[in-house]
This record gives sequence, C-alpha cells and structure tokens, in this order.
Amino acid sequence: MEGRVVLLNGDMVGVRLNDSSYSVFRMIDQLKQVPVEIGDSFIGSLSTTGPQLLLHCRTQQWVEVRIKLARSQIAAKTKRFIRSSTPRLAH
Repeated sequence: MEGRVVLLNGDMVGVRLNDSSYSVFRMIDQLKQVPVEIGDSFIGSLSTTGPQLLLHCRTQQWVEVRIKLARSQIAAKTKRFIRSSTPRLAH
C-alpha cells in the first residue's frame, strides 16, 4: 500500500491510496507520537484484519494503525468533516 494523508480529524487519519481508493485509520499510541500532517506519505500493507504497520515516509518511522470504518461509512463521515471544516479553512 502506498498513500498520502488527506484527512486528519481527532484520532482519525484518512489516506488516499495510489489506486485512488480511500481508507480511514484510527491512530493508536505509536502513530500519535509521529507528527503526521496532511500530505504525508505512507508505505506499507493494508488488510481488513488486525493492526497494520505503515512506514511514515517523512520521519522514516514504522507506525501501527487500525482500520476504523467500513468503506460505506467513510464517504458520509468525510463529507461531514469537510463541510464542518470549510469555513475554518477559508479564513
């Protein structure tokens, strides 16, 4: 899996994968210690079972994440987040 961070919301991180699919992960303690920013790259494996190790390209640190949401839930939550964030981003 290769992808770029496109969404940060609390302990959630959204990653747009290079094949144009999208996954949302819950950050666990290891990931919270890595300074993740929008646009950062990850390389690693992706599956629907258990935690995954991803290499955070900017810091070269391996971090463990867990998939938080089913794909069917991602679009609605992302749209809500973007709507609520748009006024703040515009200023």
